Amino acid sequence: MAFTDIIAVIGIVLSFVVMFILVYKGMHVVWATFIASIILIITNGLAFFDTLGLLFTAWGEAIPTFAPVVLFGAVFSKVMDHTGAAKSFATTLYHRVIPKNASDQKRRMIAVVVTIVLEVVLVYAGIDQFAIVFIMMPILGVVCEEVDIPRKYLPAMILSAAGIACATPGCANVSNTIPMMLAQSTSLGGAVPGFVGAAVILVGVCWYLVRAVNKSVDQGEHFDWGETLQPPANGDRNPPFILSVIPFLVVIVGFNVLKLDCQWAIALATIVAVILMYRYIPTRENGAEGFGAKMTGVYELMLNGLMSIAPIMLIFLSTGFASVISSCKGYDILVNAVLSISLPPAVTFGVVMLLLVGIMINPVGAMMVAIPFAMTAFPDMNPAAIHRISSFAYIVLDSLPFAAGIIVAQNMAGLTQKEAYKPMFFTTVVWAFAGFVIVVAMFAMYPGWA
Repeated sequence: MAFTDIIAVIGIVLSFVVMFILVYKGMHVVWATFIASIILIITNGLAFFDTLGLLFTAWGEAIPTFAPVVLFGAVFSKVMDHTGAAKSFATTLYHRVIPKNASDQKRRMIAVVVTIVLEVVLVYAGIDQFAIVFIMMPILGVVCEEVDIPRKYLPAMILSAAGIACATPGCANVSNTIPMMLAQSTSLGGAVPGFVGAAVILVGVCWYLVRAVNKSVDQGEHFDWGETLQPPANGDRNPPFILSVIPFLVVIVGFNVLKLDCQWAIALATIVAVILMYRYIPTRENGAEGFGAKMTGVYELMLNGLMSIAPIMLIFLSTGFASVISSCKGYDILVNAVLSISLPPAVTFGVVMLLLVGIMINPVGAMMVAIPFAMTAFPDMNPAAIHRISSFAYIVLDSLPFAAGIIVAQNMAGLTQKEAYKPMFFTTVVWAFAGFVIVVAMFAMYPGWA
């Protein structure tokens, strides 16, 4: 291998390492992407301004592809949150399935299982992973107070469920729609391995949390609200349970049965939610019922949803990093090196995808790099395998201690990393990895799963 080839490969590795360190130290992913791209330009002998132009061009191409899903998902979350529909949906289920006369251990077990399943349903139906933290944290606080689950388990109970939903076939989330579009698969691509892997994670997470919670209580730990987390305000007017269910069903049916694009299924559900929850739409003047006041309330919900996606749109700049990498000489060298390894394509792709998620700290960016790589390196590889392995790799190393979702959840619960991260690690990394291994193994043994 020529010296310049060695430098080119080192440049790719170094760019990932530098991005990892910079983001870990607190630098925004946009600036880390710029710096990593400059390293690639220097080490691979690329034209400086042309390559930076490619970075922005790829970003511009990514935004119209993914922005509609993110935008409508954010607005839908705001409508369901601020009308009280999500709260009504959650609290009604809890009150109906947790028997008051059962033993304390059984009530805690039921609370854990119901929480995980409920949040899987909410995220599966289109609630954003970040939104689910804000929606469920105060609600779950009330439930944990009733059954005496220590507060340090709240972030793990929320984030592990979000991860399970994101990997499950048919989920109306970017973890499912991005690989679906890139690999030209379907929303239910790799359904059998996907559902098996999700079931493994679900069972493992529930088993771990039930044992860990009961052990903590036996050791004298109990629930407390702390200084940061506050219970929901009393007397909120929430819609009936049956109304709160319908918008979620619209997303699932529209996306998986009517085969609408994800953004249109969510947009349709948002319109249905506004109509059904009209009287519960918040207004500037509390209690105002006029049509004008309600339409102003709808506009403000849409505006809040729009404002909430601005930081996410910046993150999509890192998708341009994929185009820069694919233009590097070192990229071609690495592709050829991987092809020379005698492993099943599913295993090779799984390792590459998993490592990229961890290195880039951005699952979306990792997909943008790894999926085109897989389609180039393994042109005969089943698109459903690429799709489903990507979705499972998405959820494994995106929850390291410095990941945004981890920080948001533990801060909302008023916890330190020392207090909260252990249960999050076992639920969102260890058990997520177990499900990932199952999916990769199934595709390695039978590559033709549809």
